[in-house]
Amino acid sequence: MTTQGQGAGLREILSAELRPYGVSRVSMEGPDVLLPPKLALMMALLVHELATNAAKYGALSSSVGNLSIQWSLADARLDLEWRERGGPAVTAPVHRGFGTRLLSRALEQFGGAVESTFATTGLICKLSLVLQESSPNLVPDVADAQPKVLVAD
Repeated sequence: MTTQGQGAGLREILSAELRPYGVSRVSMEGPDVLLPPKLALMMALLVHELATNAAKYGALSSSVGNLSIQWSLADARLDLEWRERGGPAVTAPVHRGFGTRLLSRALEQFGGAVESTFATTGLICKLSLVLQESSPNLVPDVADAQPKVLVAD
């Protein structure tokens, strides 16, 4: 997943963490973004926590549940939305365990925030942060015709 200490792609992180849960139930949409090493590690932890919870209590615990992940990058601002549907009815947790604390504070060190909404139809989690590097470089990849975003650390 990492590229020789230079970080990891957001799509790679999401794919690696969600692979055990059946990719046919997951849709992902967004530009390829290369995250710096520390942010890539934190994002992997966040996605792992979200995926584990979805498999235990949320959309991925149901055979008809699905997960939609969309992200965008504009003016070095990365916004990601994790949206679960089709699982059991969701309620807010009654106590703040490790996972809840991790989600609420993980991106503070990167000047970002996480907002979780426990909708009855499924968890909606929005992650937002500003990439600290000057300006991400969009590099076209002729192999898949999608823009690549490279961020220097």
